[in-house]
Amino acid sequence: MSSLLLILKKIFSLKLHLIKIENVRTPFGEPFNQDNHWVKTLQEYDEGMRDYSKSSLYNFHKKFKPVNIFNVMPSNERDPRAFFLGEYPWGRWAKKSTKEEWFEGTHCGPSSDETIKKEWINFVGLYKKILSEGLLIKKYGYPLGSFLIDEDRVKYFIVLGGNHRMAIISHLELAKKVPVRAIARDNISQFSYYARLKIKYPRPGIDINNTRKLFKCLISNEFNINEN
Repeated sequence: MSSLLLILKKIFSLKLHLIKIENVRTPFGEPFNQDNHWVKTLQEYDEGMRDYSKSSLYNFHKKFKPVNIFNVMPSNERDPRAFFLGEYPWGRWAKKSTKEEWFEGTHCGPSSDETIKKEWINFVGLYKKILSEGLLIKKYGYPLGSFLIDEDRVKYFIVLGGNHRMAIISHLELAKKVPVRAIARDNISQFSYYARLKIKYPRPGIDINNTRKLFKCLISNEFNINEN
């Protein structure tokens, strides 16, 4: 990407977009509804849960261990061949490239108990802070990510920065429409259109048909933890 185009993306990233909370997804396509593992963890905390190892957060990290991004699809549609976990065919959303980096991350499992406990502490700490201070989204920053736009031009937002905040917004019902910003990176488009999908990162077994199926899966209201 040229430096001029990246500058233009950075300028455009300053624009705020309002997105319905029901149209927001994690990078793996998990909606921010009451079944979302972060949202469920907050509900459990409200009910008195203080043991991170019994939480939905812990369960998620122990059960959801995708090998490649196609593992979010129903089992009979997954492509078993190697594909970098932090990539969609149309763009790269994560810089992590090794199993060790993913092991220490918070997006999915497999994760060490130490990593999960650390996330629990940080997540609960942020929750308490927002309960005490309010959201203060202008002060601490707007959720960042990229948009997926379906064939009916309905916009969905993939959160690449601010998943914990988005879960808290959903749980506390702080907003039906959330102000977000399109991230400015040279490795993923700010807006990806279903009708104009292109494979930016060719891999064995990847074609436009299963790329479109993945796109549809990411914006679906359904999300299941497929144990791998």
